[in-house]
Amino acid sequence: NKKKLILFDLDGVLIDSRPNMMLAWNFVNKKFNLRKSFKEYFKFIGIPFPDILQKLGVYKNQLAIEDCFISKSSSQINLIKTFPYVNQTLSKLKKKGKIVGILTSKDIRRTKKILKKIQIKPGVLKCPEPNIPGKPNPFQILKILEDSNISSDEAVYVGDMYVDFMTANNANVDFVFVEYGYGKNKNYTYKIK
Repeated sequence: NKKKLILFDLDGVLIDSRPNMMLAWNFVNKKFNLRKSFKEYFKFIGIPFPDILQKLGVYKNQLAIEDCFISKSSSQINLIKTFPYVNQTLSKLKKKGKIVGILTSKDIRRTKKILKKIQIKPGVLKCPEPNIPGKPNPFQILKILEDSNISSDEAVYVGDMYVDFMTANNANVDFVFVEYGYGKNKNYTYKIK
C-alpha cells in the first residue's frame, strides 16, 4: 500500500513472448550462420540485445542481426500472449492510484506494437536508448523515479530474471520475483505466482 510506482519487466512477466523470440532467433541464427542455439540465447534474455550478442561471442554484423531479429519478431507479434489476469491486475493497480510502468530491454518499436495489441497503456515506459546503460545498471529506474518525483522506497520492480533483481537492487528499489516467468527461482524475499 505504501508503493506509488509499480514497475514491470515485460517478457516473462506481462507477456509470454518465448515462441516469438524462438522463431526470430532461429531465423537469424540460420541466416547469419551463428551456430548459437535458442537455449544459449535465451539464458541471457533480460539484457539489451547487443549485450546478448556480446555474451554469445557474436561480434560481426551486430546491427544487421538485431535489425533482422526485430523485423522477424515484429512480423509475428500474433505469437505473443499476455499471462492470465495481467490486464485485470494492471487495471486494479491503476484504480488504486498506483503509477504502473514498464521497464524492458525490448526495443521501443516492438514494445509499443505489443502493448497496442494487448491493450496495455503504462503510465511510464522505458526501453533501451542509445548511450544509456541498460540493465542491470540502475540509470533508467533512477530516471523514472526522478521524473515521477517518487523516492526509491515508494517504488517496486516486478521481474522474472536475476538481471531484474540486480537492476532493482542497484536502484535501491524493492524487487518482486515472478515465479511463472523465465528465470530461476532464487532466494528472493518477495515472490508472486
